[in-house]
Amino acid sequence: MMIKMEKNMDLKNKYDSIIFDLDGTLWNSSKPICEAWNIILDRHKEIVREPITIEELGQCMGLPMYDIAAKLFPDEKEEVREGARQYSRAIVTVTDRLFKPSWWSVADTGGADTPLNSVEEYYLGIYLEDKYKMFLDELKKDDMVFDGKNKQVLRKYALKLKNTLKDINAERAAQGLGPLVDEKTQLEITVPVAG
Repeated sequence: MMIKMEKNMDLKNKYDSIIFDLDGTLWNSSKPICEAWNIILDRHKEIVREPITIEELGQCMGLPMYDIAAKLFPDEKEEVREGARQYSRAIVTVTDRLFKPSWWSVADTGGADTPLNSVEEYYLGIYLEDKYKMFLDELKKDDMVFDGKNKQVLRKYALKLKNTLKDINAERAAQGLGPLVDEKTQLEITVPVAG
């Protein structure tokens, strides 16, 4: 269940409790956890193994991290499985602020003299927080996780967002309103993807 956070919302007066489901009781998190592990494996080519499967993860549920690493990476040295000391602790901050994903800023096309960012040039246009939220909503409809690499997925969901915006703006026009704008910048939300 998603709770839409309103500005200056006082959670104490609106809700009397929050349920943290960390073990799959209410929602099976195996698929996104498996995808996250495989994204990390993809980034660390020095760790050689087949992609992790949901079945393998199922055998690790409830185990401490060291035991999970031993099960998933039996051929790695102990110090690799333990992880570097500087990464053994983490400070977790919870916020309702949405951050621009790094893949939205990569200069991945064009020449050396004129590098271009394909996400802005050809797919989603300039970053706007409300546009990004809408893009995430389009991904969520199909239970899709996007890591910024697969341009076919980017194009597909940029097109879905473009069509959603077209429908929203048609409704707004029928009501005598202008096109949808980003709440923070007041810029019109557009998507340049062709199609």
